[in-house]
Amino acid sequence: MSDAPSERALRLRPGLAILAMEGAVQLRAGDEEIHLVETDAPEVVETVLHQLARGSPRGAILATVGAEHGPLVDALVEQLAAQRLLLDQPVDEADEISRYLSHFMGYAPYTEPRRPAGPVLVTGHGACVDLLSRALAEHGIEVCAAEDARGLDDGALNARAEAIACIWQQPDLEMALRVNAAACRHAKACLFVDLSHGRHATLGPFYVPGEGACYQCFRDRWRQNTAALAEFEAAESAMLGGKGPLAAYGVLPAFRYQVVGMACAELFAFLSRHRPVRTLNRVATVDLEDLKLWTEPAWRIPWCPVCGAET
Repeated sequence: MSDAPSERALRLRPGLAILAMEGAVQLRAGDEEIHLVETDAPEVVETVLHQLARGSPRGAILATVGAEHGPLVDALVEQLAAQRLLLDQPVDEADEISRYLSHFMGYAPYTEPRRPAGPVLVTGHGACVDLLSRALAEHGIEVCAAEDARGLDDGALNARAEAIACIWQQPDLEMALRVNAAACRHAKACLFVDLSHGRHATLGPFYVPGEGACYQCFRDRWRQNTAALAEFEAAESAMLGGKGPLAAYGVLPAFRYQVVGMACAELFAFLSRHRPVRTLNRVATVDLEDLKLWTEPAWRIPWCPVCGAET
């Protein structure tokens, strides 16, 4: 058949190192994946793999290694396809986004993760907004607006924005709740990123309409579980009492880059659908000084006054 695996135009997935060994050939993708092809003819298999890496058709491969190795070539192609190491269309190796997504692609049938395009509305506080906007642009994700949330009106959440990112470095509950309410009202996915805690930061929850907790759900759960309710409510009252955000805690620029990078990866995952979003119904806490991370559940409250009316 013309669409048999051995006759299709196949390519070895980019980013795989081909290492000859005694009695085997190793295919290695960093330290994440190591595949062994055990064989009595490692030199032939190595040559075939290099040909597949160039996207050579079966005829050209057999012309190189000899027609007598046809069964070996077909068996190798079948094994590589089963291990999801073959693609049936080329990937631009000069494009690092395509190279990364290729590790989530498959063959027979071929599935291609959605390349994220956005657009994303980035809002919050100045320096963080600018940095996250630039990071998204490096991933080829359009930013339809990058605005300080204190001047953001409801009309800015236009129908073009596929997701919202709200990021702040100064405790500003009024701003976060206003963005959260607008996201719920317009059914826009929204990731919340808080760099205001001091030497740690939180990512999440990632509100996804109909699926995940909103920021109000997270605050209500936090209130229920805090061991310092009086202090919690005093800070909350100050932020919601019309006095504006609380004083900012100094944050190293390196910490901003660290957290913005993680936020960008979550937005990339949401837009490309190549993996589940890790902050859906969860909040990740990053210990910025000790380079530690842990996550805790932040479940949606069905009777939440902001997102609870969703069906």
